[in-house]
Amino acid sequence: MVCTDAEGNVSLANVEVVVETFLDTDEDGIGDDTDTDDDNDGVLDDDDAVPTDPLESVDTDQDGIGDNADLDDDGDGTADNNDTFPLDPTETVDTDSDGIGDTADADDDNDGVADAADAFPLNAEETTDTDGVGNNSDPDDDGDGVLDDDDNDGVNDSDDAFPLDDSETADADGDGVGDNADEFPDDPTRSQLNDEDNDGAADEDDNCVGLSNPDQLDTDEDGDGNACDDDNDGVADAEDELPLNADETVDADGDGIGNNSDTEDDDDGIPDSVEEANNLDTLSGDDALLDGDGDGASNLEEFEQGSDISNDDIPPVIDLDPTRVVGATGPMTDVDLSGVTAADAKDGEVDASVNPQGPFTSGNHELEWTAVDAAGNVAIEIQILKVQPMVSVSPNQESGEGNSVETKLLLSGEAPDYPVVVSYSRSGTADDDDVNGLTGSAEITIGITGSIDYEIIADGEAEDDESLTLELTGAEGAVLGSPIVHTVTITEQNLSPRGSMALTQAGDQRSQVSQQEGEVTVVVEASDANPGDALSYDWSGTSGALVLSATDEAETSFDPASVAPGNYLLSVSVSDDADPPAVINLRRLVRVVEEVGELSDTDTDGDGIADDEEGYNDTDGDGIEDYRDNNADV
Repeated sequence: MVCTDAEGNVSLANVEVVVETFLDTDEDGIGDDTDTDDDNDGVLDDDDAVPTDPLESVDTDQDGIGDNADLDDDGDGTADNNDTFPLDPTETVDTDSDGIGDTADADDDNDGVADAADAFPLNAEETTDTDGVGNNSDPDDDGDGVLDDDDNDGVNDSDDAFPLDDSETADADGDGVGDNADEFPDDPTRSQLNDEDNDGAADEDDNCVGLSNPDQLDTDEDGDGNACDDDNDGVADAEDELPLNADETVDADGDGIGNNSDTEDDDDGIPDSVEEANNLDTLSGDDALLDGDGDGASNLEEFEQGSDISNDDIPPVIDLDPTRVVGATGPMTDVDLSGVTAADAKDGEVDASVNPQGPFTSGNHELEWTAVDAAGNVAIEIQILKVQPMVSVSPNQESGEGNSVETKLLLSGEAPDYPVVVSYSRSGTADDDDVNGLTGSAEITIGITGSIDYEIIADGEAEDDESLTLELTGAEGAVLGSPIVHTVTITEQNLSPRGSMALTQAGDQRSQVSQQEGEVTVVVEASDANPGDALSYDWSGTSGALVLSATDEAETSFDPASVAPGNYLLSVSVSDDADPPAVINLRRLVRVVEEVGELSDTDTDGDGIADDEEGYNDTDGDGIEDYRDNNADV
């Protein structure tokens, strides 16, 4: 600053001039130096890249030009209108539109082949190039002058409408569907079958649309297929169970025969005529299982059995075991046959009776049980009664040492089943040094006799008498009778022989013989309990009228025709050769008759077997004919 005083002296001075200004960009009355949003664009100055321009708030590339006015927001050299990623300076293009820029995208064309392995990373139609042109569009991939056939269907790609589909080569109607798959290859308006009823016939050609009829039959040639009302009976085929039969529309049991001609409409096993006769429903199969007359059998069962559906004709049912086993109490056994009942479906419990009622011999018997209901229906059941005989032993005996001995087992009658197994125990003073062969059981395999067989051992020592006692303890197939104890006295004294005499004529053992049936044979079966003894026979005691063929043998014979009818004595003395000898005398009275009379069905001995069944045999050799002998005692 220049200053001049009165004398005209001039001086220079520094002067500080302060000029105050007031800036309010948005004219809101708040100066910009204190305003937090100078341009009042809603973005605070601290967050506003262009705080004094209300049209801008962001400057992505920080070039001083807000993004709204900036033609290249990210400053990557690509105008925003050509930049897929205008705010990302590292990306501008997204070839496959997957949201990942090509720079970061490992498969730019998204064809499944990574860019590093893709000859055309920006072409989704190509990945391989063997001659400079992508193989997919190249008609000659290898450049050898031979056109390609990519689908190997024998048609070059250039001539193949579907070069990648080996099932198609042509599209005659140009509808984009190969002729092979095109159900209408010459009609570009349709390629797929419009088939509402799915019967294989196009709706446009189907003679009965809506009803499946693959065969398209039209029997009456009226233009409507058989699936419609083919039999013209006024009932549409869809509702006609027999659409080809004008006389039928309903087939209740589905057997292919209409109700009008079907003899069994409900197919329940009972013909309509039978159902009608018995007031059953011909259209309901349920009544076949009913029991209309309450006799315990369904209507169907009665028809199949030929019984009356409407009336009780089913007999009661007898409840009993098919086989019953009891033990004998003697030659004849009374059996309690009470307690058997019968049940009838309609009448409840009814009485049952049996025949025969006994008493019974040992063996098998067939019992016939009968029950009758109120309607007179008779039930018959057969029951097998098995009467097991009593088993006993023969009388006590004596034996010397060194003998084979048997203890007889005797049944009171035939057994219902064989073998009969008898068990026994032993006791007495004889031990294993005296007896050999006892096993504890013995079997009867047939008939009414058996034996326990064993050996008395000769020990060569002089000793007092010893005893062996066998006692029956049980039996399978029989029950214990009496006696069941048998004692053998083992002695070193001389014992008398023992034996029996049997008479046989015409093959039968007899005590009564006929003058008309030929020679009578007499046999003595004798044994001696002392080993080594020889036996001799003397028939001199026999009635003199009988002329014997031998008088000193175990077997002899005579002719009954040579004597008058009457009773004669047969007598033989059997002696051993000891000193003094021991003797047994055997005697039999034989009756000679002119003719053996025929026996009747009378049961003389009361053993339950008729005389004419038992006959004149003397099975047990006791001199009493079987028809008069009610036991097996010898």
